[in-house]
Amino acid sequence: MKNSRRRKTAGHGPGLDISSLIDVSFLLLIFFLVASTIQRSEADLNTVFATDQPSQPVADPYEIDIRLHTDGRISVDGEVVEPATDSRRVPNLKNRLAEINQLTDLADFEEKLAIIVADDNARHQRFVDILNALTEARITNITISGFSDR
Repeated sequence: MKNSRRRKTAGHGPGLDISSLIDVSFLLLIFFLVASTIQRSEADLNTVFATDQPSQPVADPYEIDIRLHTDGRISVDGEVVEPATDSRRVPNLKNRLAEINQLTDLADFEEKLAIIVADDNARHQRFVDILNALTEARITNITISGFSDR
């Protein structure tokens, strides 16, 4: 009797229960899905480009000069408001744009024009962070140009 059992299992090799491995793989999958951050979609930006503007003359807009340097610094009207960093947060830029909104509302400026001058070698994500801050400040009239910060 013992010999018949050995003959049946000897051809199949040792058994391995992989159900616990499947459980662990699903737990890891759920962990990475929960732990990962969800990036905001930049397709939701409501911007107006020069070709989309009406041909009728309008009052001169208040111009906001925003520069993005190679190292990630952001300056507004010549003053550095955000240092070079890898963070996606730009609280000083948001505060400055909120101040500009208050000032332009008091001075009865109907339009605000943000002129973004970005270095060609600057990180693209930092540029998108500027666009997100402008959208949050409800500034949708934007002009983009490049420069070399060398």
